[in-house]
Formats: sequence, structure tokens, C-alpha cells
Amino acid sequence: MPKVPAIYLLSKDGSPVYVGRTRDLRRRLRDHMLPGNDRYTATFAFRLAIEDAKRAGLNVKRKRAELEADPQFRPFFADAKARVSNMSVQYVEVDDPIEQALLEVYAAESLATPYNSFETH
Repeated sequence: MPKVPAIYLLSKDGSPVYVGRTRDLRRRLRDHMLPGNDRYTATFAFRLAIEDAKRAGLNVKRKRAELEADPQFRPFFADAKARVSNMSVQYVEVDDPIEQALLEVYAAESLATPYNSFETH
């Protein structure tokens, strides 16, 4: 993947699941798939892992650092990262940050991606 500012789409089996935006596509996609020490690394995979762990009965109402240190949670996170790394990626290079923001929302809403949320935290 190139090091470009972009809007990207992750799809599983041809179905769109997540739209994101970035200033560096190569780094951002790598971050989605690899573990890291900050809250911006593997965020999509972490979200998938939380869903899976919750369905399995694991207490997920803890800080990220606590979950990542939990030996019961680690397999869920590893599996989620593997699933994300096997998703197909499409992207559009977009330099302007305002255009990026608008296109991200438009694409996520138009494609009805289940993992995009534009609620504030």
C-alpha cells in the first residue's frame, strides 16, 4: 500500500464492513493489524475482539490495557487481527482533510458499514 492520505474500505467476503480515513494509508492499515502500545493501534480489530469476548462471557468493561494483559482476552484479539488482515482493502486518495471527513461519513452511510459510528466519545 502507498503512503498517501486516503479514505479506505475494509470488506469481508465482498461485504463492506468499515470505512476509515488516514494521512498515511500504509501505516494505518499496518496499525489495524498489529499490536501496539497506544489506543490508535489495531482499533478495529480490538473492537471486533471485544464483541467476540463479550459473546463468550468475558468481562470486557475494562480499560484497553487491562484487556490486552488478560490471557483470556489475547486469543480474541489475535483472531480479530488475523480476520482484519484477511479483509480486502479499497481506497481513494484524498488530500484535503475536509473532503476526507465528508467522504468517510458519506461512504460509511451509503454502504451501511456496521462498524462505523460517528457518535462522540
